[in-house]
Amino acid sequence: MIELLAPAGSREALIAAVEAGADAVYLSGNQFGARAYADNFDEQGLADAIRFAHLRGVHIHVTVNTMVLDDELDAVRDYLQFLERVGADAALVQDLGVAKLARECAPQLPLHASTQMTIHNLAGAQAMEALGFSRVVLSRELSLTEIRHIVENTNVEIEVFMHGALCVCYSGQCLMSSLIGGRSGNRGRCAQPCRLPYTLVDAAGEDVLKGTAGKFLLSPKDLNTIDLLEDFVTAGVSSLKIEGRMKKPEYVATVVRTYRSVLDRVIAHSSAPLSEGGRTAKRWGVSPARPDNQHDETPRGCEHVVATPEEHDRLSQIFNRDFTTAYLTSRPGRAMMSDRKPNNRGRLAGRVVAYDKTSRRATLHLASELNTDDDLVIWVKVGGRVTSRVQDMQDAAGRPIDHAEAGTDVTLHMANAVHPHDRVFKVYDVRLMTEAKRYYTSGAPIRRIPVDATVTAPLGAPLTIQMTDADGHTATVATAFHGEPAQKRPLTEDTIKKQVGRLGTSVFALRTLETQIAENVMFPVSEINKARQSVVEMLEQARLHDFDRTLKHENFEKEATSLLRQPPSPRGEGHEVAGGVAKVGRNLSNNFIIEGRTQVVPSTARPTNNTRPTFATPSTADAVPLPHGGRQRTRCQLLVSTDSLSQTRAILPYADAILFGGDSYHHAALTPAVYEQATALMRDAGKAIAFNTPRIVRDEHLPQTLAVLDAAASLDVPVYVHNIGILRLARERGLAVCTDTSLVAANRETLAFFADEGVAAATLSPELTLEQVKALAAESPIPVECLVHGPIELMVSEYCTLGSFVGTPKDSKAAKEAGGAAGKTGVPGCTMPCVRGKYQLRDRKGIDFPIVCDQFCHMHILNSRPLSMLPHVVALRDAGVAALRIEGRAYEAEELAKIVKNYRYVLGLSSEEVAEREEEIAELEGKNFTRGHYFRGVGNKD
Repeated sequence: MIELLAPAGSREALIAAVEAGADAVYLSGNQFGARAYADNFDEQGLADAIRFAHLRGVHIHVTVNTMVLDDELDAVRDYLQFLERVGADAALVQDLGVAKLARECAPQLPLHASTQMTIHNLAGAQAMEALGFSRVVLSRELSLTEIRHIVENTNVEIEVFMHGALCVCYSGQCLMSSLIGGRSGNRGRCAQPCRLPYTLVDAAGEDVLKGTAGKFLLSPKDLNTIDLLEDFVTAGVSSLKIEGRMKKPEYVATVVRTYRSVLDRVIAHSSAPLSEGGRTAKRWGVSPARPDNQHDETPRGCEHVVATPEEHDRLSQIFNRDFTTAYLTSRPGRAMMSDRKPNNRGRLAGRVVAYDKTSRRATLHLASELNTDDDLVIWVKVGGRVTSRVQDMQDAAGRPIDHAEAGTDVTLHMANAVHPHDRVFKVYDVRLMTEAKRYYTSGAPIRRIPVDATVTAPLGAPLTIQMTDADGHTATVATAFHGEPAQKRPLTEDTIKKQVGRLGTSVFALRTLETQIAENVMFPVSEINKARQSVVEMLEQARLHDFDRTLKHENFEKEATSLLRQPPSPRGEGHEVAGGVAKVGRNLSNNFIIEGRTQVVPSTARPTNNTRPTFATPSTADAVPLPHGGRQRTRCQLLVSTDSLSQTRAILPYADAILFGGDSYHHAALTPAVYEQATALMRDAGKAIAFNTPRIVRDEHLPQTLAVLDAAASLDVPVYVHNIGILRLARERGLAVCTDTSLVAANRETLAFFADEGVAAATLSPELTLEQVKALAAESPIPVECLVHGPIELMVSEYCTLGSFVGTPKDSKAAKEAGGAAGKTGVPGCTMPCVRGKYQLRDRKGIDFPIVCDQFCHMHILNSRPLSMLPHVVALRDAGVAALRIEGRAYEAEELAKIVKNYRYVLGLSSEEVAEREEEIAELEGKNFTRGHYFRGVGNKD
């Protein structure tokens, strides 16, 4: 049965989600959650929330999905153990160091890979499966076709977002809020700079769009998939997630009950046998409130089910920035963006017919119903927006009314002037909100569990009450009192029904009652009430017992172990897997199968507190020369990233090594032949080289990246990787691998994880301070590297502002169509303005952020000022940092050569000489730069 997963940022939202029909709820404690500004839950609140949900057969998933700093490791270890102890059903994690800790200190706590991990390809999902994760939350940029492909080729549960706000950047890859405002999205404190206004300007600083689009060029519409639920079900998705931990409980209640209603109809109308769809029978990631035979399979071949107009209106009214299905069925380009208004636009209520300035009354023709105390926003032609609350409403005849239907004319008081034809939007519907409030304010449960009761009342023996709930739990209680002959009022069935049916604020509701009452027998009502209370308590304990992981630990451990070193198993024996993986049968249950090659792995590997899940394989990594000396501590190396041969030639005299390729900032196709030419250049000069790989590697682009990996293997060149899927593929090929900043490393546990996985070196997070870098460099089990110069990437996005608003003008055929096929690169019909000129996004303060587009049409937004640590590189060198990287891809070759030359000069100085030549170094550095987070950091602050 597919899971409906709801958000909760408060106790009220939790109650609303459960009572409205959620199968599971995700929430956060007061620490380590990616929504730090929600109310969240303290430890007692979490324990209470888990009990509340479990009684109702609902799971609780706790987010521990922030980047964790080194001095927080003890706290996160205690927190994970607490979550395991109180029975949390899963922890969502981003930080691989946190995952390592969880396996060591809370081995019974299931792990879900948060969307902050940026799992966006099959290899990534397979990697998480190999590491023992029970679920993967996929990036929101994937199409239904890609989602289906991942589901069919893994056994891990797949979770996808189905409703709510969208990030314009790949989740987990955004540094915009962090570097601009000091509020890190990776720490749960995103300030949402994507919802601010920007002007698209060219190299001359001229406004390119000139009013043809709105200013909110990075603000996506909200995701709404109410009409795609059949597609998710047939794809075999395990969990459908609603975004919204910052939303009010009324929002949660409304969205959950709407999706619950439609999803139930989809499932009820399924017309074909069910298939596995990525879940395992009786795995405790599926609600035990449902019969076991509903856990094994996911409906396929559903009859067509559509949401009603009322259901569509409900979703639109509670909150919307307009709606989109994102990349699920097409590549929508500008149609995905809410460029005119970045916040709630409400629902069209009608238009202004007339406005009387004397009486300050507006006449409206209604497109939807209107009620007294509804809130309106009028989009006036001159002056922006006018807000008004519905008061003193009258019908066309001048009679006072509290409610008006669509299609009618009404007049109401409006203090600010409006004009005929102005559009009126309802942003607060008092009736809808009142209805939503009852889900968390009623006191008594709304979503009750039916129970069937049998009461036996004999003479001379105890009265017994047996209750069986809808999920098959049974409890029986007998009274201490033995039945006596009645003196006045013998016991009747009506009396029993009245007392047994008093289930009050419990989760149960009496469905049927059977009685066996001896003639003329008497039992005190107080005894019946005590027995009822006791049987309810026993039934509650039986329900909670289903979630007791200590009873299932052995099965869990076996399950996790069986997935560790097997090839990711397709659905069913002998299934052919797309992407070149060989047929899998029972006889290969202990082997990796990689592109037709078999590597035998011991079948005895199993996760314990000392042996963690791993996908590392034996390799020759140590034999391959790395730019900064591999595993041996050597002198600090100056590493420069380039994406062209001209840049590479220019910095040859000054750099120790280059990191070549990856995402081309010049939209150039970087073929293996280009990598080979760069390798020849460096080796002829006696310098080292490493190959970079793209930050985002969709499955459709995987062949190009595999070709680069194969070239690296043939040339004995190490590679840098940005996501765990490519890390897995590179290690399987025996390559020496360094992790880049996208695989966030901010604590010693993450570095230890990388070391255990055979990683040769790691690039530290650019969100660390200088002191934090020094501390990690001193104790890291592998060499560490830092960024010291260049424009840091703030965002990487599947959406492209240039392609959407310049490459496909609004009146073009491509823009008018629904968008290209899902999964295809770029915006349909794009004329590629990125290769003809340079563009920036100018914010409201006049600061410009450069846009570059890579060879796969991903948009990269760069910081307005380059990072510069020129006066401080000697301190990093002396702290034991193995390599200092200059990010050079955005520079022209001549300018880059000057920068690298300056760093070469300063690195040749002692710390005393740096102090003596402070003014000289300052002059070399210039003025338009930033120190990034080296002296600021992203600790616990707003």
